[in-house]
Amino acid sequence: MLLSAPHSTQLWCLETAVARAVVLRQLTGAPKSRKQLQEALTRKGCPPEVAREVLDRFEEVGLVDDEAYAQAFIRSKQA
Repeated sequence: MLLSAPHSTQLWCLETAVARAVVLRQLTGAPKSRKQLQEALTRKGCPPEVAREVLDRFEEVGLVDDEAYAQAFIRSKQA
């Protein structure tokens, strides 16, 4: 079944909103790597292109930062 443009746009927006909510929920408990967040989105059935767009945006605004995550991880293991 092909979706008309308005329906496909609505679906994209809905999937993006769900993906954002999943990522925010994941980040609430503790910092996560991009890979961990990607895996969480995959488990939730998020389309890869939506996951990529959401994670890219979260990186742009500094909410996903693998380097900072790695440094925090190392610090936690040294404590």
